[in-house]
Amino acid sequence: MCTTEAPDSVVVCDVSLPDVRRLVGELAGVVLTHLPYEGTRVQNTGGTATPAFRDALSQALAPHGGSLS
Repeated sequence: MCTTEAPDSVVVCDVSLPDVRRLVGELAGVVLTHLPYEGTRVQNTGGTATPAFRDALSQALAPHGGSLS
């Protein structure tokens, strides 16, 4: 459902989920970009520690059966 790009602070999700926007979009320094074919690009620009960013993203995806890869 989501693929991590190098570095670990960039993730592309194949769907645009409201939970991702709500939970992850509220974090400091996180930018969400709609991609026409890939889904949503989620980038942590440094305002939130990477482990906290990835944890919030995992929590947002879990109810939908998604995970980070």
